[in-house]
Amino acid sequence: YTCFHIVGDLVELIDVLDPHERKVFVVGHDWGAILAWFLCLFRPDKVKALVNLSVPFLRFDRNIKPVELWRAYYGSDHYISRFQEYGEIEGELAWVGTDRVEKEFLTDFPVLLPKGKLFKRPLDEPITLPSWLSEEEANYYVTQFQKTGFAGPLNFYRNLDRYVCVRVYVCISS
Repeated sequence: YTCFHIVGDLVELIDVLDPHERKVFVVGHDWGAILAWFLCLFRPDKVKALVNLSVPFLRFDRNIKPVELWRAYYGSDHYISRFQEYGEIEGELAWVGTDRVEKEFLTDFPVLLPKGKLFKRPLDEPITLPSWLSEEEANYYVTQFQKTGFAGPLNFYRNLDRYVCVRVYVCISS
């Protein structure tokens, strides 16, 4: 889950999807924006242009640990803090059920996930999907997470300090 490994995966994906295309147009949003910044930094030879939404480039500072920063600012119920709790959050997500969890995250992504009451709505209250998301599309995500569980996304968040806090040395030749 280091940015180096994920950028390597992106480069492989670019090469597999179109081996003749030397450079791609990259659009990143949220955590994808961070990936896009690192792709441009590590492999500028693969990028034609970049559009990033919502997340600026994060400069390296060994004294700042993102998880500690979010916990100090938002508290222990913040989703990034809760995702650090091995086993506990998985148990709560399993109890709520994949269908409900995924639809909550796809609609009103909850920033705070209090222990024992993950979501604001009662669990028996129906969820109305936004107009841009069909029931078929939402069910696709539900089906995928029913197969794999939430370990992948949770582990991404559990490695944020490793992922974001990398020191990069750039060789500048004259």
